[in-house]
Amino acid sequence: MNLQNKDDLGFRFFEKKLFEKYGFDLSLYNQTFVERRIKVRMMFYNVNSYYEYWNILENNQKEYENFLNTFAINVTEFFRDQTLWEYLQSELFDNIRRKFEKKFSFFKILSAGCSTGEEPYSIGILIYEKFFDMIKNKKIIVGIEAIDIDEDALNKAKEGLYKHESLKTLINWRKDLLEKYFTV
Repeated sequence: MNLQNKDDLGFRFFEKKLFEKYGFDLSLYNQTFVERRIKVRMMFYNVNSYYEYWNILENNQKEYENFLNTFAINVTEFFRDQTLWEYLQSELFDNIRRKFEKKFSFFKILSAGCSTGEEPYSIGILIYEKFFDMIKNKKIIVGIEAIDIDEDALNKAKEGLYKHESLKTLINWRKDLLEKYFTV
């Protein structure tokens, strides 16, 4: 058996064990991306095989959290993808408004992979802008739940303090929202 096959068997073992114990499915990611992330953690512990690293990961909850954090990319800013936000505002939110205008409604939005919170705050701003009258008249209640695998990023999101760089799209696109909702 050559080294490549042995390494591949180790990776498959690790992938299977990770899914069995934690429900984390590595097959959803690009294998090269995953292998690079795992190798970084293996180098940290100075181990050479997926089997050795699995023994560490299986018995160390903190290392599992560190492992998950290597998958967190944390590239974010307010209103980062302008086209998406325009669609939400003009299509999706308009449809929701028409559907719920005549009766009381509650809806919840999940911001998965929210990183440090710019996306859920952006959603909140657009909802407030689009549904202000309905919120004020208690015709609609909106909940936004923000989740991420990176606990440090979530803690930053809870603080709600951001650097100027996270506002660059907003500065160029909707300066009115910047002036209304942010203290710079």
